[in-house]
Amino acid sequence: MSSQTASPGRSASPPVGPDRLGPRAIGAAIAAGLLAFGAVLGGGLALGGGTDYSIPPPTDLVTYISPSPAWTAGAEQTWTTTVAANAQVIAVPGHLLTLETGDNPADATLTAYALSDSGATESWSAQVDASTDAGDTSDDFDIPMKPAYLMWGKNTLIHDTTLYDLDTGETREAPWSSSDGVMIADDVAIACASGGECTAYREDQPDTAQWTATMEYPKRYFQYASNFYQTVFVRDGQRYCILGNRTIHNIDTGERVPLTIPIPEENIAGYATYAATDGWMIYLTEFGDRNTVYAFPPEGGEPIDSYADSATLANNQSVVNIYRARSQAELKERFANGSTETLLGIVNRDDSNCAQSVDVIDKRTIEVTQFTDDLSCLSAIHVSEDRTVMTAGLGAADAQDVLTFRLMYNADTGEQITFPGMDPDSGALFDLVATDYAIGYDPPTGTLTGYRPAG
Repeated sequence: MSSQTASPGRSASPPVGPDRLGPRAIGAAIAAGLLAFGAVLGGGLALGGGTDYSIPPPTDLVTYISPSPAWTAGAEQTWTTTVAANAQVIAVPGHLLTLETGDNPADATLTAYALSDSGATESWSAQVDASTDAGDTSDDFDIPMKPAYLMWGKNTLIHDTTLYDLDTGETREAPWSSSDGVMIADDVAIACASGGECTAYREDQPDTAQWTATMEYPKRYFQYASNFYQTVFVRDGQRYCILGNRTIHNIDTGERVPLTIPIPEENIAGYATYAATDGWMIYLTEFGDRNTVYAFPPEGGEPIDSYADSATLANNQSVVNIYRARSQAELKERFANGSTETLLGIVNRDDSNCAQSVDVIDKRTIEVTQFTDDLSCLSAIHVSEDRTVMTAGLGAADAQDVLTFRLMYNADTGEQITFPGMDPDSGALFDLVATDYAIGYDPPTGTLTGYRPAG
């Protein structure tokens, strides 16, 4: 738990030369609200309550955890303990990590804890070189916001090229280079070099390359921390992810799903590919800023439908989508007809991408409390499925995990939901580790507290 994840913007003029098909459309797609799975967390074992959150929904293996409506009753403590003060705290399924850098980040201490309903139990500790955790500007990608700790599959933690067994702390070397950009698709890690050559590895066979593919614009893609975890889409029993916003690949074989764009390349300013429950879609921007959606069947090929995007948003707005994947019909209602049925909220942002207020659909506008400290930019907004609870948190880069939040609100009343013993004004942060389980951390004291909804 510890900021700002910048959104790609549009070019002022059409790209030229080799960048002619650059990622201009991605910025338009973010504004339009296509990135329903822009930042994700792998499903993990529930910490009680009889629910196993590792069980995926029918079509998508990796999704956000949505806050439970039960938080409207308030929060109550379930346990409390003390860990290192002023540490970075990272929650991954079933585990919690603390990183103490002190005055010498090159000799930092990484400590792992096993999580349960009754608290956090220390499992192991190791010395790590965290001097480039914020992004090694000497590597091939020059990534200033590169997440330093990635959860791979069920039990592996990645730190640079070191792989940790989360239960024991045992280590082994990863097969990729320290300068590679690495993304996670369930139990598959995809390591990409700056030239775009990507190689996939499975958690249970980490030394064996499974397949290779080429990504377009890898340097641009790896500038955004939300891209380091991939949603895995299950179609007819096969697993797929979208590599670099453009190409769909079977993550077990590397085979690509072909999508044919029916207009000349010279007319295309940029495009990005997305998933529907019953196929795929491309959101495409032509020169002149004409935005068109093309719908494709599950097997790809030629488009089966196309329509202009009429769902306009202001330049400083983005949307919070429902957390399930949408059908082609729902996407058409959203973009061709401007429907808000599959939206949870509209976020109003400043020039730094920090949320200023959120219009919760069918509820009210919530003014997001503004802070002046180093963790003041709350750019990650989550809303419960029934639109009654909202969280405002840090971007994935500094938080290192995508479910960190600083504030929680009751969307019916607009009031802030408080967590006894934790004060966000003093820098306290929280991780939503299950829909109805949050962990708070107070940096000055090192206090770590578990919370459930009251009642």
